[in-house]
Amino acid sequence: MHTRLVVFALALVATVGCRRSDGDLGDAGVVRFSQIVDYKETEDFGAPVAVDRALLVALQRPQSVWGNDEETRADLVLDVEGGKDVTIVALGFAQYAVTFARPGEYRLVAVDERRGGRTVDRRTIVAEPLGGVRFHATADVFTDDEPCNDWREVPLDELKLYRNERAKVYAVPESRSGEPMLGLLDLVADPVRGLEYDSPLIAHGQDVNVLTFWSNQQMQEGAVRVAMYERIAGKVGKVEVELVDDDRDVDCRD
Repeated sequence: MHTRLVVFALALVATVGCRRSDGDLGDAGVVRFSQIVDYKETEDFGAPVAVDRALLVALQRPQSVWGNDEETRADLVLDVEGGKDVTIVALGFAQYAVTFARPGEYRLVAVDERRGGRTVDRRTIVAEPLGGVRFHATADVFTDDEPCNDWREVPLDELKLYRNERAKVYAVPESRSGEPMLGLLDLVADPVRGLEYDSPLIAHGQDVNVLTFWSNQQMQEGAVRVAMYERIAGKVGKVEVELVDDDRDVDCRD
């Protein structure tokens, strides 16, 4: 049985058109099933969706008419075929949050209700139980050093953070066979003295399942550990970071 709820999430709707997000064309090639957000280790629907974790989907044109991102197909609605206990939350204008309560093969279906519920396009996906959650092997580190800024990818086990830097650490849902999965995780991080935390609000093309952290005035130089948890899966693990009580200089010639 499908449960369909209607929620007008204006902030999320307003972001469509910013940039391309992860996703796939449907079988007929006339609708792009956008994932709305981006996952660190996947780009399309080839990866399984984690059971009981929300999947965000927007119905879009396969190419841009105005030269920007693909436009949302506001004339279509999303349905799901192939199984029971599927919850579809309408976010407004062809954008949806879909949750699968059971494993199985499903089909995301773009429907034109104005023409008698005609199917316009479809995309097959697979839902599987969540096997666990792990960290991505690298972190993104951003340095703010006027007049130059810097970004670099750092192995997670070599993470060092200066006062003028922020680090982004990614949590990756994985199947029981160790394959990266799709789905929004319910993550929590333990407080650590000297660190501030943030996680970006959900927006079109935005990374998800990611924690950003940086030092504050209580920071003391040395190693600290950040522990993260997932509400259902439990403990994800700890990230060790070396805090440096100094600013990092950036060479503008690089």
